[in-house]
Amino acid sequence: MTLTLEDVKNVRFPIAKRVGEGYRATEVDDFVDKVDVTFATMLEENERLQAQLEALDGSSAGSDGDPDLRTENERLRAELEEARKQQSETVAAAAPAEDKDQAAELARLRDENADLRQQLEQARQSTGLTVMDGQGGGKVEKIVVATAAQASPAVTRLVQLATEQAESVVSEAESEAQRKLDEANRKAQELTLDAQTRAERTQSESRVNADQMTAAARAEAERLATEARTNSERVNLDAENRRRELFAQLEAERDELVGKVDRLRSFEDDYRSSMVQHFTAQLEAVKSGKLEPSGKPALLGEARATDKDHGGSQTPRLDALLAEGN
Repeated sequence: MTLTLEDVKNVRFPIAKRVGEGYRATEVDDFVDKVDVTFATMLEENERLQAQLEALDGSSAGSDGDPDLRTENERLRAELEEARKQQSETVAAAAPAEDKDQAAELARLRDENADLRQQLEQARQSTGLTVMDGQGGGKVEKIVVATAAQASPAVTRLVQLATEQAESVVSEAESEAQRKLDEANRKAQELTLDAQTRAERTQSESRVNADQMTAAARAEAERLATEARTNSERVNLDAENRRRELFAQLEAERDELVGKVDRLRSFEDDYRSSMVQHFTAQLEAVKSGKLEPSGKPALLGEARATDKDHGGSQTPRLDALLAEGN
């Protein structure tokens, strides 16, 4: 499928969704392939015209041998080779480019094409030749050379078409590249402005939140400090009250115990006194009491007398007790 001038003018590369992604490689490659096919077709047409020129040169050399025509044909052949070279370079430069070196190369090609077009126009005017145009309508024009006189205008027209298409492609590519560059710059500015706005809003919100958090933290710290002081005072007061209660209770218990001890000591003294008196009375009673019955048996007297006579008693302990009783 060949590429027409309208296709070149109407081609639009889709904008990449992501910023900075650039052109889509597949779309650009397809477009470059179409340009390559078109210019390859034009090169084939140039070769065919060159073959026709050579055939015309041979026929003219055998018939009239006009040296001026041969010179003109040689010059046109050289110009055709130069045009072919220019077309190859134009194909290489047809893809979208944004760097300065490629822009300078495109400018140089346009200048050379303008010079070549001017030279061909001068040659056509000097020889008075005409051009046979093919079908128009935006399609690739087919130029049929019937005589040697038509060779120069045919080459001129072919070079003009190649130059116009190349310039159109370059201009369209530059316009598209500039448009995309402007669009990218605009989006970059929008994104930058949006990012700055968000950053400022976030920073402002952060400051507000920080102030609020600081105020809340300060208030919470003051509240906790107040509660801590209150709790400390209450605990100290409770501890003091409890200490007083404990001391009072201990003092009361001490007084009670002291009273009990005093009563015990008094009871002990009374008990001792009572026991001493009792034992003293008992001792006095034992000392003053007479245990021997009033009716003393006669045998007891006789036994004592017998003991005295014999020099001893058969019941000495009983005798001792009786003696103590007396």
